[in-house]
Amino acid sequence: MKTKKEKDQLKGLTIDFLREVLVYDPEAGTVRWHDERPADHFQKSSACKMWHTRYAGLELKNAMSNGYRYVDIYVEGVKNRIYQHVVAFALTHGFVPECVDFKDGDPSNIKIDNLRAADLSLVQGNRRGTGKLARGVYMKPTGGYGAECAGKKLGTFDTEEEAAEAYLVAAEEYFGEFAYHLSREPKNEI
Repeated sequence: MKTKKEKDQLKGLTIDFLREVLVYDPEAGTVRWHDERPADHFQKSSACKMWHTRYAGLELKNAMSNGYRYVDIYVEGVKNRIYQHVVAFALTHGFVPECVDFKDGDPSNIKIDNLRAADLSLVQGNRRGTGKLARGVYMKPTGGYGAECAGKKLGTFDTEEEAAEAYLVAAEEYFGEFAYHLSREPKNEI
């Protein structure tokens, strides 16, 4: 039985169905069409033959301008657009989490070692900052700088650097390994 999140992210398709249609290479981070798609996926035998001639075994290269890769699967004439990172995670782990996060923040990198299960609040910790000031820092109208993490005010500071440091400490505590600055630092492995 599919959970609501699987129905939403997989557009009503099952993981078993995806295994019949797609093949994922976790090391290369690529998704391709299955070489042999079952005939019962098609309304007519001519459509099945045409699909196998045109698509069987091809790597999927569809990507949006923001880097997210997707696949369009037509079932009974209805287009189902699914993100490839969700497909990759589902085919590898057998379930769909609330969110699939990119450790390096790059949505075009769908290698399995770059994908991790998360909930929406943790994914927010892995987003880039958008302003000119440091992440989590804002200028106060009364002077000085404020810092905020996960909707909690951290205080008023004399410099942007002090406010940024307060944010970093709070982000590590709240987001853990999902904190943006931690997910971008190279790991020292011995």
